[in-house]
Amino acid sequence: MSVPSAGRFSDLANLSKADAWRAIAPGFVLSDNPFDATATPCTSSPQTCEAAEQSLRRDGYFALPAVFEDDQVARAAQLVQTVTAAGWPAPFALVYDHIWEMLGRLTPLVGSFLGAPPQILPDYWIWQVDGNYESRGWDWHRDDKFDKRCFDDEDRPLILTVWLPFTDASLDNGCIHVLPRSVDTRDREELKRMVVPVELRQLIRPLPAKAGSVLAWDMYALHCGSHFTPAARNPRISLGIYMQNPEIASLDGHPITPGDRLPLLSRLGIISRMINRYASAYSFEPELLANCRRWATLYALAHNLPGETAKA
Repeated sequence: MSVPSAGRFSDLANLSKADAWRAIAPGFVLSDNPFDATATPCTSSPQTCEAAEQSLRRDGYFALPAVFEDDQVARAAQLVQTVTAAGWPAPFALVYDHIWEMLGRLTPLVGSFLGAPPQILPDYWIWQVDGNYESRGWDWHRDDKFDKRCFDDEDRPLILTVWLPFTDASLDNGCIHVLPRSVDTRDREELKRMVVPVELRQLIRPLPAKAGSVLAWDMYALHCGSHFTPAARNPRISLGIYMQNPEIASLDGHPITPGDRLPLLSRLGIISRMINRYASAYSFEPELLANCRRWATLYALAHNLPGETAKA
């Protein structure tokens, strides 16, 4: 994906002000308090949650049917496309309140799988797999926290990758594929392997998902996003983000608790950390990367993140 250059990244001072971003997506709110305490939490039936819990224990992932309203996920997809149409990478959709509101609604439900109301980690990505902006999701990988405490003493996950499709994710537009834990040995050497062994390829599971549904997996799950094809009826627009049990030390960055203030500069810092981290996989403009280094540095200093100022 290549971001076109038209001088839009040159004015750091202006881009650090809310009015500049409101002009990019005028139909979307940008406030300092994106979490709506009065919003109705997402729910799923006890039977569905029990089946999901069993799937998580057995196979390292679960899928829940739609928990968000159609209009809310359609607005999220519209927001991402508005941001990319203006020449910005899709992760900049988190400048605005809308997706944060969705995450705030979702945390109580995710907490039922983590054993406590979770924190949101500032480690995420947004994809727009449409054959133009991006042609495929990410290749086979695990979410690489092997040196951290990712499970409790009963082997229950303490952190999950939560993946939200804002449009229908299908076999034709790049849905997630996973190798189930039940066929993945997960010994220490196996965890270093980021490809599916030939003898296990027939056991890969594609996970088509309706817009507004929820996929989640533990840190060791081997998974990938597939290719956009000419048969696709719509782009695959989605977000993946970490949520963790608050009783463990943050696995990445300064954790966010729903209800926290998130002023614009904090959001730009969170976004910039991710742009910097994954820049090698994309063709971002040098001016954009320079701004992201500055925003990430300010964020790291504000939250006392050791070593990140040097990285930024």
